[in-house]
Amino acid sequence: MIGFSGGSGAGWCPSVQVTPDFVWRDKAQLEIAGKVWINIDGTAKDALADAARKIPQALDCNQFKGTVAPLWHAYSVPINSGNAKEVLGYMNLTPKTAGFSGLTYQADGLKTAIALGASTEVSTTQLSATNQPIPLPALRRVPATSNKLNLVVPLRAEYSDLQNALTHIVSGQDYSADTPAGVTHVRIKQVTVYPADKQLVVVMQFSAHSQQRIGDVNGWVYLAAEPKLDQAAQSFRLTNISFTRHLDSKLWSVVSAVFSGPIQTAFEQRASIDLKDSIAALRIRVKSDLATEASKQGINIALNDSFVGLKQINVREKMIEVVVGLEGTADVTATQIVK
Repeated sequence: MIGFSGGSGAGWCPSVQVTPDFVWRDKAQLEIAGKVWINIDGTAKDALADAARKIPQALDCNQFKGTVAPLWHAYSVPINSGNAKEVLGYMNLTPKTAGFSGLTYQADGLKTAIALGASTEVSTTQLSATNQPIPLPALRRVPATSNKLNLVVPLRAEYSDLQNALTHIVSGQDYSADTPAGVTHVRIKQVTVYPADKQLVVVMQFSAHSQQRIGDVNGWVYLAAEPKLDQAAQSFRLTNISFTRHLDSKLWSVVSAVFSGPIQTAFEQRASIDLKDSIAALRIRVKSDLATEASKQGINIALNDSFVGLKQINVREKMIEVVVGLEGTADVTATQIVK
């Protein structure tokens, strides 16, 4: 009988403890001549103990680390459309932390827990250095019963996508209000969005027509707003709206009532970006992609997750980012042992 326990230290070097034991079915004696017997119990124990000491010494730490290190790099998993032809974006993962429980024996096999921590994001761009190895972190000890999963995944949208959404909301219709020049009609012709610190700036090109003017006049108006998350609706909307103008004061005195009235109301009521479909697609994609990639390595993953909430919204230089929280459990089974 051999008692065996295995694990790994913070430096990723494998550590094993081998405890040999045995029970004699008969006397621990060896006949060397006619009716001449010698006791071999102590000799056998010493031989087994010596063999057990040699097993940990035979494990090559550098060889073990050399097997893991090439796998410790960033990954970009393409997110395809329903027809699997068009790439809609990428799920980017960069490993950060790792944990190992060691080996636990059960009646039906071995059990172990591996904890991996990674920064994750969903983006329209692929990571550039996905094959470049990252230095291995210190390996920490985790309980063998660990199966909890916590993900914080940023959903990212280019400003051009937000621009198209706002264009759909406010363009193509006339907004009217009473002004010093009579009833004035304003139509939004073009929308451009860019970041300004923690705010978004919406630039609107418009044409205006009033009762006292012959023909349309054109101009630009700048709207500044703060994006705010709506947890219940799983969306974000524009709040704290204010206008600045790129107009002469006479024209602004005419059209300001339209912008601060019906146009601002339209933004406050309708300028909301629904994230429910994106979050649902993200959860499905996380499950399927993790299961697919794991199965290639002889591992089955049964992932049960739930939506926790929208953690925060960040205005970045080239995109807007909504941080989504997911949590759940992951049951992992190795279907084969990789040699």
